[in-house]
Amino acid sequence: MNLKQVNLFDEKSDQVIKKSIENFYSLSIFNDNINGEHWWTESGNSTLTIPFLKNKKILNNDIDQSSSWIKKANVCLEIKSIENIFFSGSKCMHWKWNKNAGNCEWLGMGFGWDSWQGKDMSNIIDKAAIQLKVRSVKGILKSLPLAACLEDYSGTQLWIGFKPQTIESSVVSEEWSNVILPIREFEWEIAPNFDPSNVKQFIVQFEAEGEIYVDQIEVIPYDGGFDNRIYVNKVNDKSYISEKDTWDKTDLINISNSTIQTIVDNNNIYFKVTSDKDIKSLEIAFSSNYKLPRKRKYMYSSDNHININFKNNIVENLKTSILVDASINNQKKSFDIIIPFSELNFENFEQNKVYKIEFGITEENIKKVWNLSQENFNNPSLWGEMVIK
Repeated sequence: MNLKQVNLFDEKSDQVIKKSIENFYSLSIFNDNINGEHWWTESGNSTLTIPFLKNKKILNNDIDQSSSWIKKANVCLEIKSIENIFFSGSKCMHWKWNKNAGNCEWLGMGFGWDSWQGKDMSNIIDKAAIQLKVRSVKGILKSLPLAACLEDYSGTQLWIGFKPQTIESSVVSEEWSNVILPIREFEWEIAPNFDPSNVKQFIVQFEAEGEIYVDQIEVIPYDGGFDNRIYVNKVNDKSYISEKDTWDKTDLINISNSTIQTIVDNNNIYFKVTSDKDIKSLEIAFSSNYKLPRKRKYMYSSDNHININFKNNIVENLKTSILVDASINNQKKSFDIIIPFSELNFENFEQNKVYKIEFGITEENIKKVWNLSQENFNNPSLWGEMVIK
């Protein structure tokens, strides 16, 4: 019997590898065509009776009896497909709405993308955003009176407003702009029962009035939310800190003329601060419990707030006004700080978790902060974020 050698992989495969984010493949929410995956509220049936004046003046707000009257339908929401205006493909959507035009208590449009299947977004909450391509019909729009939500198959909804920071270029012009809705920025705190593993649809809610073109709605890779974020390495013990390679692999935070780096191990948190200026102090606030609400407006007992005074080489716990037993190595314009967790009454940071953190550095009597829009360290909702790797 003669055996013939066969190469199992002697030809290139023409199979296209589908894009995904952490194995989430349902990325396209809308592209080109309105179809059975989409719905929107019907406009009210009310009409408005208005005078049609035949060049007669109105005195004292009275309508001349000889004027003719016409009826005009009130259209609260118009959704239609437009050809020859598009970001991709050959069409886009035209949204025109006026909530006050008729008897329209609520206006919305839904996208049950991927054939209305339940979509598991639980692994991309911190790694993705929903992006819409938008364009003004005429002129410049400084805001969009819209909100959006994800709805699961139990009917629970998770909302986000179209805040100014969601518009990538700050305004919507007659050129295509990005509106980006980070999934992490949706209001998770007020929708604790929302099931991200069984998402039914994406809904847009219309407020006030407006008119825009919309195209290519999709899920895109996006790191975190709107807050500044650093990734902090966790090493085995203190011996790694003396190695230059350890710091070279650590994120840098730039505040004014200074840079700050952070590392943790099982017992300590480390900071390296360098500056071209005369730095007087470093103020730091951070959480030690990743489970606390991100949007909380006040500190919890597990939050920490310290000040490092480089002139006197002391570290003070600003919540208790007690000095912290820490190590400060002053090397002219570079400082290495070691603070034991035991001094701050917590045990450890967990890897792959997100904690809140904020920095403020004083250079030559001028204080600059990192993520805060204003100097308010007592409000954790304004802090940046720290991810322990």
